[in-house]
Amino acid sequence: MQKKFLISSCCGIGNFIQKTPMIKSIHNIFPDVNMDVIVCETNNPLFKYSQYNTENILSDSQYINKKIYYNNKKSIFSIIKFVIEIRKNNYQYIFFSFSDRISIL
Repeated sequence: MQKKFLISSCCGIGNFIQKTPMIKSIHNIFPDVNMDVIVCETNNPLFKYSQYNTENILSDSQYINKKIYYNNKKSIFSIIKFVIEIRKNNYQYIFFSFSDRISIL
């Protein structure tokens, strides 16, 4: 069975850049791992359309399999649906490092 890891990247661009060595190290230790990343949605036009937002940085990553979008401004029902979807994926490990803005999981 292939290992599945989930990494939260709901943080600012500076903190995300500090996480990139962790992502590469996980890949080096587990080369066949299926790594997914939680990306926080934003409506702020300064970040949403910037080439330097987390989503655009991840778009060319060879280590990330899938991006999972999270919006913490949604209703409680949307949050519950999000958590259920995460649980269905049966991740072996979920990584929440420093300053993640996601607190529902």
